[in-house]
Parts: sequence; C-alpha cells; structure tokens
Amino acid sequence: MSSLTQVSILSRKIIRYSIYTAIFIVIVRYSYLIVTKIYRRYFPKQKATGLGFNPNGTELVETVYLFKHNSSPASLNLNIVTGIFSISYNLNSKPSVLENVPPDPARASALAKTYLSRAMSVPGDLTGQTVHQYIKIEDGNFNPANSLSDAHITKINLYRKSYNELPNVTSVLDQANIWFMFTGAKSPGDQIVFAEYHYFAIDENKSGTYPIKTADQAWEDLKSGKAYFANVDDRSQGNIVIRKVYLAYYDPDQYTEYYQPVIVFEGDDDFTAYVSAIIDDYIE
Repeated sequence: MSSLTQVSILSRKIIRYSIYTAIFIVIVRYSYLIVTKIYRRYFPKQKATGLGFNPNGTELVETVYLFKHNSSPASLNLNIVTGIFSISYNLNSKPSVLENVPPDPARASALAKTYLSRAMSVPGDLTGQTVHQYIKIEDGNFNPANSLSDAHITKINLYRKSYNELPNVTSVLDQANIWFMFTGAKSPGDQIVFAEYHYFAIDENKSGTYPIKTADQAWEDLKSGKAYFANVDDRSQGNIVIRKVYLAYYDPDQYTEYYQPVIVFEGDDDFTAYVSAIIDDYIE
C-alpha cells in the first residue's frame, strides 16, 4: 500500500451501503509443480505460432520465453506457466507503420478478439466494457489524440465482465489487464505494436460471503494510508476533494487467490484509491 503523502482530503461523500456483505470469488490456482518437460517443449511453440511469432524462441528464465516475428521488428514475451504475455515493436526501425489511419474502435476490438482466438486465449468472461483511446506519437512520446484522423494508434482495452453487478477496477487507471495498440498498417505483423495480456481465470462456483467495511471505516483507512493509490497527479497541491465513493471488484494483473471487493475513492485531478472492502479481521 502507498501512503497519502502531502495529500489531505477536504471533503467526502458518505454513502450508506445497504449491503454489508461481499463475495470473494476464487481465482483458479495455477500449479507450478506440474509443468513437465513435454509441456515446456511444446506449449511455448504452439502459443507463439498461434500469436503469429516464430516458434523457435529463447528461454530467458525457467518459465519465460522470448519469440521474434518473422516479418516485422516485433517480439513476444511469454510466461509459459501463467499464460501472461506482452508484445513490443521497434517503431524506430520501421516508422512507416504509423503512416496510415489506425482502425476505428469497433474494428480494433474485433481484431483483438480474433487475434486472441487464434491462440485460444479468449476468456469466457471477457465480455465487459471495451474502452478505446486514440494516441499520437510526438518526439517519441505517446500522447492522447483528439480524434481517429489525428491518431497514429488506436488502443483498445478489453475488460472482464461485471460480477454481482459491481464494476471491476485494475491497478492502472483506465487500463484493462488485456489491451492492444493497433496501427493502420496493412500487414498483420505490423498492426499490433504493443500489447499486454494479464488474465487469471475465475471459478464462479467457489465463493464466500464476508462482512464489509462501512464508508466511515474505509475513509479512516484511506486517511491513514491503508490504501492502494491507483492514481495521484504529481501536479496536485494542497487538498483533494473526493467526488465519488463506490464498491467494486479489484481485478489483479498478477495472481492472487481471490477476486476481492474494494471501496473506490475518486476525486479531483483523477485521484483514485482503493481500500480493501473486507473487514480486516476476516482477511487471512
């Protein structure tokens, strides 16, 4: 947890929760002990091929492999145990991929899901909201673009569906655990320039009910720094006004045993913080 250094809260909206219990949803555990030599030999190659990369990769560490693309300066970093992967592209070596207008959000979303389906990596609950961002590259920096025609890249964020009618939040503000950046290049190998896939399956048949904190209890935790600060603007000075408080599920980008509820505080300058919603005595 981070601490709320030099940031005080001027005012708050107290909400009354009519629900004082929340549900832990068990995230399917991955066994690190059952990885066999056969699995290590064939799974990385199959996965890399499905994602469009040369299957002859390099083992970086025991569970992480690096694969190169046959026709573009792209690389795939793959964890063969968790299935987490990232894609990067050397734009300096082929800047021409940015010359065309990138795909519109609907097209980018379809491309992302088609791409994942080829590698059998489309989760069944990846049916939540799809959020796009237009990006332009200026002096090597990725900046927001005002429109599709002004953009070099369309970023598409694919979110998990909501559980128990609660939204889900991630460790990075306004970024899903599965996202892609698309250019308008014609060649498939040049269309995806960056991507991240951090997904852990949820077992909806295993859950537990626990008492949750009141808004006052969560507020005290926030003031004492017992929170995860997803976003604090470095330019903020003095007081921050909290504008919204609500209950959500925290969707982690690394393995944890439970899909846990959190109380979200949002304020000025995109201030966002999460406080664990479960009463401390019930957390192991």
